[in-house]
Amino acid sequence: GINAEYGEGEVGHQQRVTCIRFRPDNRYQCVSASWDRTVYLWDIRMEPEKAAVRTIKGPKVCGDGLDIQGDTLLTASFSTEDALQMWDLGSGNLIQSIRYRENDNEAEYLYSCRYVDSNRVVAGGSGSRDAKIINSKTGVIEGVFYDTKPIHSVGYRDGKVAAGGVSCYIHVGDFNENQVI
Repeated sequence: GINAEYGEGEVGHQQRVTCIRFRPDNRYQCVSASWDRTVYLWDIRMEPEKAAVRTIKGPKVCGDGLDIQGDTLLTASFSTEDALQMWDLGSGNLIQSIRYRENDNEAEYLYSCRYVDSNRVVAGGSGSRDAKIINSKTGVIEGVFYDTKPIHSVGYRDGKVAAGGVSCYIHVGDFNENQVI
C-alpha cells in the first residue's frame, strides 16, 4: 500500500537514502541508493521484508546519481575513480566502468548521471567541477560543461543537455546542434 515502509529490519539502507528511480518499464519496481554503498532493487508488490529483490554493493551515491535504461542501471558515485558505472539489474553484476576523468591526477567524485541514449551518458560532479557527455561504447568525451564549482545535477531530453550546481548557474546545450545555449 501507499504507506508501506520498505527497508526496515535486516534489509535496507544503513545510511541516508539519496536517490530513488522507478523503472520506466515496470511501475512496481524502483531502485534506491545511499551513502552506505548499497543500491537496492525493490518490488513494491511484495511484502516489505521481502521486497528487496536485488542488492548491488559498491556505489556510494551522494546525489541524483541513478538512471535506468531497460535492464541497465547507471550509477554516479562519490569516489576517486570508477565513479560512473553500468550494472545489470537482472543479476546485479557490474557491466562496465566508464572513465570520467581526463587525466590520472583528477578525482571523479560524481553526484549526478543520466542516459542520453543507448550509447551515451551525461554525468557531473565535484572532482573536475564539470559535466561530461561520454560515449559509453568508445569512452570518448563528446561534450563538456566547465564550471568553477561542483555540478550537482544533470538532465537530458530531446537533444538538450543541462547541468547545474553550487555556482547557481544552469548550463544548457543543444547536443544535436553542438552548441551551448
